[in-house]
Amino acid sequence: MSSLRTPPIEEAYHTFKAEHDFNAHCPLCDKKPIRTYTYWKIVPNDFPYDKLAKRHEMIVPLRHTTEVEFTDGEREELRLIKHEFMMSPDYDFVMEITEPHKTIPPHFHMHIIALRDDL
Repeated sequence: MSSLRTPPIEEAYHTFKAEHDFNAHCPLCDKKPIRTYTYWKIVPNDFPYDKLAKRHEMIVPLRHTTEVEFTDGEREELRLIKHEFMMSPDYDFVMEITEPHKTIPPHFHMHIIALRDDL
């Protein structure tokens, strides 16, 4: 699969993955939020899809969980957050990566992306 990151960001991403055991420590759990909801937070993506994104954040549950373990409250709030970003003129995509390509599968997250102006 071709990368959505430029070579320097892609290299930094692979270095980060090689240096961390995501089963022992989850980087999304410690990530400082840009915005916090009751069950969710919006965090910056340290390895954005910079070939296409001028802005790239992630929607992350506050607790370390997979989608199948969501509470009713988490599920409903995610629906409202997704709707908020889908209606926002500041973003172009709400995106979830397929399971085989997720870096941190045990901690659910979705990407929110604003396209670069030169695309």
